[in-house]
Amino acid sequence: MTMVILFRYNGSAMLELSDDLVRVFDSDDEEEPPPSAVLEKSIIDFDFVQFLIDKNLNHVAGAIFAELDPKTLRAASFTCRKWRQVIFEEKVWYTVFMKKIKTSTIWADLAECNGWEKIKSADNLTPKQRAMKCRHLCNVIEQQIQNTTNNWNVGRYTLIRAIHPPNTVVSCLRVDETRVLSVIGNLIQVRDRARYLRCEKLEGHECKVLALQFHAQLAVSADNEGYIKFWCLETKKSIYSMQNDDAVAINDLRFRDEILVTGDNVGIIGIWAMNLPSEVTLIQNLIGHEGSITCLDLSDKMLVSGCTSCVVKVWSMETRENLYTLLGHTERINCIKLSNNLIVSGSADKTARIWNAESGICMRVLVGHTGAVTAVTFNDVRLITGASNGYMKAWNMKAALDPHKRSEYLCTYTLHEHSSAVTNILCDEFHMFSCASDNAIIFWNFLCHKYSRVLTIACDQVTMGVNLEL
Repeated sequence: MTMVILFRYNGSAMLELSDDLVRVFDSDDEEEPPPSAVLEKSIIDFDFVQFLIDKNLNHVAGAIFAELDPKTLRAASFTCRKWRQVIFEEKVWYTVFMKKIKTSTIWADLAECNGWEKIKSADNLTPKQRAMKCRHLCNVIEQQIQNTTNNWNVGRYTLIRAIHPPNTVVSCLRVDETRVLSVIGNLIQVRDRARYLRCEKLEGHECKVLALQFHAQLAVSADNEGYIKFWCLETKKSIYSMQNDDAVAINDLRFRDEILVTGDNVGIIGIWAMNLPSEVTLIQNLIGHEGSITCLDLSDKMLVSGCTSCVVKVWSMETRENLYTLLGHTERINCIKLSNNLIVSGSADKTARIWNAESGICMRVLVGHTGAVTAVTFNDVRLITGASNGYMKAWNMKAALDPHKRSEYLCTYTLHEHSSAVTNILCDEFHMFSCASDNAIIFWNFLCHKYSRVLTIACDQVTMGVNLEL
């Protein structure tokens, strides 16, 4: 590894170093070249950092150290005084830390939580002090990531249960880095994620809202009379409204860039062009489902849809043709998720299925729920499913994709914090969000906690605030 790093730098310093290594390996006393074992030992015994220091090339040594990960750099700093001196004087810790937060969203989020902005902008810190701060942050963040991974693996979390007024059903939940949008009846509630304040409302629907999505400052919602409303989240006002043909209920929708996709109660998928705030025009209707559309998901290239007739269909967004019809479920499809060429579907037959989006092959059937699977989300590491009886299960996604792993070992734990059907589940690296027909939204925090705790808050007309990042 060291030699690869050394020869990435093309300059006289590297030529001098390589010549010196040749002199180390050459011997006038031997007629034949030394065996490979001797050469390897010579390379290992040669202290290239000390050599660079002797040549007044500390910056080159620092650049080499900057290629290391934090764990290896920490070990290198304890090797000897000279190495440690180069690492701190050449701002290596700062370089390594900046590289991590630029290439990893997890590191960037945790750096912000740990006060990196204040450290970066502090004018009274010497380069060595800033380097020591960076080293400390590397240690803290690595430990936090490890603790969070362990918490996800064993189901350890801090839980905040937000109880809404009686006889209300939270039918839809959407979150981003700063906001929480939820649907109760014909109202859309907008709350701050960091402080769960008294909500602002998006009012305009006259009947039950069935579908919601938002991105940046645009939110789109649809109700059971076929009305679609477009909202500006900055002003909390509707900027456009329309109704589909025959006033058919729209059960789900997704939008991406300037394309909106809707799925209605008679099995028609509508593809719309959004030219807001002036108009939204229908491009094409996709026909092929024999039952009502129950769920949709969308990527750049693909659209997936589930319906009451037990099938999942995969569509090309470029040609808008049906690529595959996925068969296997025996009852209606309740939920679906598309990501990284994988599709996960949940059905009233109490199973979830993992499909290859490119080939349409079923890769795994997840069995274990005693109620209909009503919500699903996943990433590269884990898959979370929710059921009609309030139970949620966490599955090992990597093991589920391994055909040699037995199905009975895929579920890592079961959660039972909801008392009725789970309607939505969302996850990021540190948190999970779920809602159910028990009038509750639950915020699950898996970050860094060594024990579990539960906090219940009431969401009523009283102005209140609770920090969701506990």
